[in-house]
Amino acid sequence: YTDFVLVPLLISGSIALGGFNLLWFVWGVVLWTLAEYLTHRFLFHRMFRKEHWQHHMRKNDYVGVSTFKTIPAVLLLLGLAYLTNIGPLYQGIMFGYLFYIVAHDAIHHPNWLTKLMPNSVGHIRHHLGDEINFGVSTSIWDHVFGTYVD
Repeated sequence: YTDFVLVPLLISGSIALGGFNLLWFVWGVVLWTLAEYLTHRFLFHRMFRKEHWQHHMRKNDYVGVSTFKTIPAVLLLLGLAYLTNIGPLYQGIMFGYLFYIVAHDAIHHPNWLTKLMPNSVGHIRHHLGDEINFGVSTSIWDHVFGTYVD
């Protein structure tokens, strides 16, 4: 659960360093949703299938990827955003990631937030073993790439 603390700090730090731009922020969120879909479908279900399958088998015990793997990626993105002056894009990507980890946790550990998650049923169906419904934050890319099943 380190990401639940780290990600808001990184977003805040990025705003402090580079300001905020709503258009770039929105593009960052959209970019995140595509990255989430592609990562889940092609990295987790192909390259890291064995580790990811632990999540499928013990969905309440092992949710997501270790923070030790996400920290280098988000810090690298922060460095690139700072060097290229696209902090608001980074903020949107990180906000999308924050929504994803909150949604994913709420789906697997039901609480008051679970009812607010638009794609919870699709994600649970994904856990039945079919190569469908890869999106957690949104099902848009599953619709685009033909992997959505109601």
